[in-house]
Amino acid sequence: MSGMMNFWNGLNKLILESPLHGLFSKSTMLLTVTGRKSGKRITTPVNYIQEGSVLRVTSMADRTWWRNIEANPVVTLTLRGVQLSARGEVLHNNIEEFAAYLKGSPRLANFLHVGTNPDGTFKKDDLAALAKERVIVKFTLGKPI
Repeated sequence: MSGMMNFWNGLNKLILESPLHGLFSKSTMLLTVTGRKSGKRITTPVNYIQEGSVLRVTSMADRTWWRNIEANPVVTLTLRGVQLSARGEVLHNNIEEFAAYLKGSPRLANFLHVGTNPDGTFKKDDLAALAKERVIVKFTLGKPI
């Protein structure tokens, strides 16, 4: 599985760095972090939801890439072909942030097993379960690089 994931990440990175980035850049961006152990710059594609100058990304809690952001929150994002500085914050067990994330892309609720109430709000128990198995990484955009 790791080999296939590396292949797709590499292909997505190649496309997002090219003039063809518009094929994916409405929902996928490149995230460049500094490795907490290696000190090296690491770039990976991630899916995002944008609300103004805030972008949210989610990851399984057992993955490790987001730990680099806890160690060094200053990152570079390549968003729709433009490199921007940003500050990341990793949020654990934050139901409100997951509700904001899903509000930005309601179609993901079904994929993430979050139901809706009759009034259209997300079910709190489902959000709580999601927040136990995943983290939200919230990025605040800075200036173009």
